[in-house]
Amino acid sequence: MKENINVAIILDASGSMNAKQGGKTKMEIAKEAINGFVTNLPENTKVSFTIYGHKGSGDDKDKKLSCSSVEEIYPMSTYNTGAFSKALNAVKPSGWTPIAASLIQAGEKLKNFDSAVNTNIMYLVSDEKRNVRWKTSGSCCKSGEV
Repeated sequence: MKENINVAIILDASGSMNAKQGGKTKMEIAKEAINGFVTNLPENTKVSFTIYGHKGSGDDKDKKLSCSSVEEIYPMSTYNTGAFSKALNAVKPSGWTPIAASLIQAGEKLKNFDSAVNTNIMYLVSDEKRNVRWKTSGSCCKSGEV
């Protein structure tokens, strides 16, 4: 690892994260995983936190809104437990799953950090329940469409 570490954390906030697994919602499990991850990061690590699928619902009428809902809610900065926890705890699952758009957005932001002197990491937490695919035009569509 290089001296400078930048971590783009991405969380699936789509409606499928409301499902229960082992007595907890997938969102509760995901938040626990993220908390465990960030508490073990080296000191002075910079972190960003992006969520997707958090707007609208899983209904077709909300598809466009939900598929465009990728939002960085904790900008890249030195990890601060209180501020990060506040952002994480506010996330509520609701809509579709624009996973590709979130990866593209986080990757674009990490490009700003020269890999010659930075270790750049993307940490994605998802139940991988896809209901959308990413077309080259950048629009959302139902699973199975290309």
